[in-house]
Amino acid sequence: MPRRPTRYYPDFGPLLPTSGPDWCWSRAVELVTAGQHTSLSRDGPDIARAVTFIRNLASYRAKNSMNQLLREDASLTLAVKLHHEDSRRALELQCRVLGRQSTAVIAIEMGLTTSLVETYCRMFFDVMTRLGATSYILYQVIGLHPNQPSTAEKLMMAFAYHRGPLLIESWLDFLDHQEEPHDLATEVGRMRESIELLVAAQCLPADAQTSASLLKRSRFILEPRENLFPKRSFEPGFSRTVAELLQETPWAPRSDRGDSQPEPVDCPGAVHDSSSIRQTA
Repeated sequence: MPRRPTRYYPDFGPLLPTSGPDWCWSRAVELVTAGQHTSLSRDGPDIARAVTFIRNLASYRAKNSMNQLLREDASLTLAVKLHHEDSRRALELQCRVLGRQSTAVIAIEMGLTTSLVETYCRMFFDVMTRLGATSYILYQVIGLHPNQPSTAEKLMMAFAYHRGPLLIESWLDFLDHQEEPHDLATEVGRMRESIELLVAAQCLPADAQTSASLLKRSRFILEPRENLFPKRSFEPGFSRTVAELLQETPWAPRSDRGDSQPEPVDCPGAVHDSSSIRQTA
């Protein structure tokens, strides 16, 4: 009886119900924690690379030779540092991936190397092949829940997923100044205030009382435009202006002969040109 082939984890690992975008790194951590070894035929090169890195990390940390990691695998070392550092660079990278930017474009926009971006996506944010799965992205990757208030970071990721990467810089600017008062006299302040109102609206409870209150205050959305802004004709005012203008404008007396030129009228402040005055028969 032929031996059954060993299951290849990358074929079904990303599709497990509990797997997240960092399924590759999580699998490597599980193998190291359990004291198991990996193989290319079962786990693939990415998981084997992560397992080797985790074991070398513990060894080099004990020997105080962390620079050896950079020499052996610089892309993975910087990707792990980027994922765990206290900054918003990882959030920006994830938003750009959700906004469907390529790894080369992300590297240019963020000043990183392409190999670093690709390594980060394979280890910690493997979603590029599943961006069409809306429910998976919104509920499992971003972490949105219908009955729970969302953070500004989650709303930023959802906004990038639905609207694209054009406003990522504006969201990052808002996160840096969300605790400050916004100057509505400037364009930047108005943008921050708009994002803050969006975040506040998304955090409202989803109950009947809140829905009724929003419905009562949504007149500018539900009412027809002609009811909110009734049309006012300009004809009466325009007619009065024309009548006053005609009364104040002096007219030259009409000559009995049809071929004669009308006498010029002295208007204060006007310059007359006899060659431009013509009579209409």
